[in-house]
Amino acid sequence: MIVHAMTFISIFTTQPPGGEPAPVPPPVIQFHADCQHATYATDQLVCSVADLKTLDGALAQAFLEARKLKGAGLDAGQAAWFRKRSLCAFRPDQEQCTRKSYLNRIRALKRLQRR
Repeated sequence: MIVHAMTFISIFTTQPPGGEPAPVPPPVIQFHADCQHATYATDQLVCSVADLKTLDGALAQAFLEARKLKGAGLDAGQAAWFRKRSLCAFRPDQEQCTRKSYLNRIRALKRLQRR
């Protein structure tokens, strides 16, 4: 049993030829779903459910309009929202969670536009 465990460990800890393994790049910063390259589970859901895809388009438009008025300072908040929205993938009510997240963010962006 110990020999098998050691073999298993050595298989997964062996360095590639030439030294250090390549570092894993951080996730790409997104402000809304990328249906061309949907890698996140929530992006895949958004891109496959018509009303969520429509909400994603409305969010992208609301973000662009708010950004024109308020500037690039909104980028960090939008990226934070995106990460939080992506956590819906771990909930049993993923679709409902995602929908609510979009509706709340669109509402918040529209409020920013009125200030």
